Amino acid sequence: MRVLILVDEATASGQALLASLVVVDDTQLRAHYQEIAGAQGPEAPQDEGEPRDVLDADVQQVFSKWSRQ
Repeated sequence: MRVLILVDEATASGQALLASLVVVDDTQLRAHYQEIAGAQGPEAPQDEGEPRDVLDADVQQVFSKWSRQ
């Protein structure tokens, strides 16, 4: 958890967290996504079903940003 929090320390506000790339397909880590996001400031979804949708959107945002660079 600490490593994933550190990875995103430099992530700009409003940007998708890089940690989403790791947690999106790991159900155990996905349960901690709220903690990772909370450490960086963004609000994580509280609903049980919503985190997967948010993570999928974050992953698409990260890949989109990388493909433009």
